[in-house]
Amino acid sequence: MPVPIRDDGTPGSTRRLVLFVHGFNSDTERCWRKMLDLLRSDISLAGEFEFDTFEYDTSIVRLSISKRIPCLDEVGAELESYLDRKLIEGDPPNDAYVDTTLVGHSMGAS
Repeated sequence: MPVPIRDDGTPGSTRRLVLFVHGFNSDTERCWRKMLDLLRSDISLAGEFEFDTFEYDTSIVRLSISKRIPCLDEVGAELESYLDRKLIEGDPPNDAYVDTTLVGHSMGAS
């Protein structure tokens, strides 16, 4: 892959972020752990991709302090905030990745 050039002429990142989002009444461990272990152990992917997860609480058994499961809009706002912190915020702004791919399952793909 060619190295992207920033506006100031310096070389940019060549890494790609793949972010996994689990579904309703699940968690990262149960939904993605085996796949993530396989992907992270593949040396042909290690230099180009970072595999990360977004965790949010939807457990019916462990209700939040508010005694309810967050609605889809609230989870979406949490994801947006997470992506802002991971991809944008910083001084200078974070440009650690060429692009980002979201992989969702069940409600994580809504």
